[in-house]
Amino acid sequence: VALTGEATYEAVKYAISIGYRLIDTASEESYGNEDQVGAAVNGTNTTTFVTTKLWDTDHGFYQTLEAFEESYQALGGQRVMDMYMIHSPFRGKLVETWDALLYLQSKGF
Repeated sequence: VALTGEATYEAVKYAISIGYRLIDTASEESYGNEDQVGAAVNGTNTTTFVTTKLWDTDHGFYQTLEAFEESYQALGGQRVMDMYMIHSPFRGKLVETWDALLYLQSKGF
């Protein structure tokens, strides 16, 4: 179970303060803490690598683009999001989802 709210913010700030440099989160539909992770990471000058993930119900070209935008905004933009990946690539519209990720990459994300 993922931490949410202030607990996430404090845990991420503490983790960074003791040397963690990789922070993993996922869309609001799954972990529900991207905004707190983003706030904690943006509140530091330390270089971190943040991963987040596309949730299962967001597979498909346009669904992926919309879900990416939501995650991007929740995390605070390019300063925070380093890697965006498919959470469970076992079913769904995988070709369309992959095409959306390639499109995002072509746009510099």
